[in-house]
Amino acid sequence: MNKNIDKYDNSISKEFYIELANMLEEMYNKSKTFGEITLVGDLMQVLNNKIKMDE
Repeated sequence: MNKNIDKYDNSISKEFYIELANMLEEMYNKSKTFGEITLVGDLMQVLNNKIKMDE
C-alpha cells in the first residue's frame, strides 16, 4: 500500500491538516488508557513533523 503513496506530494490541503489536528486533539482528550494517549500523541507528532516538512 505504501508503494503507491508519494510522500513528497504536496496536493493535500492545509484545511485537511487543520481538520485532522482537531480530530486528533478530540481523540486525545477522550483517551482513557495510557495506550490510547500514547497512540494519539504519536500520531500528533507525525502530523506536526509533516507540517514542518511542508513549510
